[in-house]
Amino acid sequence: MSAADSLQFRVTPHIRDACKQCLAALSKSRQKSPDLAQIVAIGTTGSTEQTTISLASVKGLSQELLKAGESNAWVHQLLRGSKIHIEQPQPTPRNPELVARLDKIKRQLEEHEYQRMTVNVMPHGFKGTELLPAVPGVRTGQASGVISMKQELRDANKTISVIINIIFSALGVG
Repeated sequence: MSAADSLQFRVTPHIRDACKQCLAALSKSRQKSPDLAQIVAIGTTGSTEQTTISLASVKGLSQELLKAGESNAWVHQLLRGSKIHIEQPQPTPRNPELVARLDKIKRQLEEHEYQRMTVNVMPHGFKGTELLPAVPGVRTGQASGVISMKQELRDANKTISVIINIIFSALGVG
């Protein structure tokens, strides 16, 4: 059986009538054939029970009707008005242990990300009850105390260099 034979089609009244006509033409022993089981089921049930038929069964129905002398029993004629039935896949249930484990890992990753983002917010050893030192130039994470003269000269030198560069750039453009 090829992949095309596993296609399912919606049963139309035309297909249901053809199944009933095929049952009338078949002998009782032939109706018990496993190849014709779907045709027999459609031909003997009401209109709401069997809603799909495979392409292989439609081909078999066509062959049986053509053998019985029916002229309008070609596969394309039987399938006229029918639509391909596509089964909606059922979502697989998630394992509760896996969900719990994934939630735990997610919480750990969020906590790690939070710790990484907040590592330089407060100086080391800050308890939350003492006030932060209000010394200009002291950044969080550095020891509070007197800023060295060397550091202040470096900062002033960088600032003066930036100002001189801006002045020369403005004079060079203008």
